[in-house]
Amino acid sequence: MLGKFKEFKNLVEKQSECKLKCLRTDRGGEYVSHDFDDYCKENGIVHQLTMPQTPQQNGVSERKNRTIMNMVRYMLKEKNCPKEFWGDAVVCAVYLLNRFTTKRLQKITPKEAWSIKKPRVDHLRIFGSVAYVKIQEERRTKLEDKSQKCILLGYGENSHGYKLYNLMTKKVIMSRDVKFDEEQEWNWNSEDQPQKLIVDEEQIQKDEGEIMLAPSASTNSPTSPSSSTTRKTKSIQEIYYVTERINLDDVNMFCLFSGNDPITFEEAYQEDRWKKAMKEEINSIIKNNTWELTTLPEGHNAIGVKWIFKTKRNAEGEIEKT
Repeated sequence: MLGKFKEFKNLVEKQSECKLKCLRTDRGGEYVSHDFDDYCKENGIVHQLTMPQTPQQNGVSERKNRTIMNMVRYMLKEKNCPKEFWGDAVVCAVYLLNRFTTKRLQKITPKEAWSIKKPRVDHLRIFGSVAYVKIQEERRTKLEDKSQKCILLGYGENSHGYKLYNLMTKKVIMSRDVKFDEEQEWNWNSEDQPQKLIVDEEQIQKDEGEIMLAPSASTNSPTSPSSSTTRKTKSIQEIYYVTERINLDDVNMFCLFSGNDPITFEEAYQEDRWKKAMKEEINSIIKNNTWELTTLPEGHNAIGVKWIFKTKRNAEGEIEKT
């Protein structure tokens, strides 16, 4: 705690060109250590402590803390986000409060009062919304998806971008090339289960004779091409139908293609069939002498390679080869 307080003190004093003179806290163990007390004395900071069980003596901080936690509770409930994201929700709530007007500041925002600059709000989006993040061309092949499905967790602290949770890699990323679907909500209870599908009659393209099957919650996608085509990325598993114009009731006549192949080497190595396929591929490369081990010339960079896992199917949709 002392380390974070030192960072805060240095930041506010540099940015405001004022000195921190007084600090009021409760009697939590992080505030009453000898190191904390000595640091305040060395820097001439008056450290005021509230009496036990009397939070009203620090009412400004307590009320603000209650406001923030109420916002966090509503933000998580709005999109049914797991409680594990409460820390990100707190940071996002503070980010928003700094851009809201208050009575005490006479109709200007805290951000404007601090920086003498009116903050932008056109980039604000609903916390927990589904977001489609563009995958840069150098990070994908020609036939791979151009976007990844993520969840909005907040905004960049030191850069103009969005903080997002990648549903495939389970990691937090930053990006500015994002399209949002604020009406859509991710079903966290069945995150690892196949998505429930329904036939969306509004997506039927009568002129093209193509029918797309999409999750009921999806409303739009950033990777959607023009209206002349019906192939769109609607979920982690890209699922679509291609058929002649037929009766929707005759569902058994449709041919389903599902892209549920592993994305990374770690995922594939957990399944025996993919391990076997990789060994066969390596043996084939060795057998055909398609490479030669050599020393990388000075001043040159090695070209990276990666595994592409794709299930080959026949005309009936049956697995032919992995």
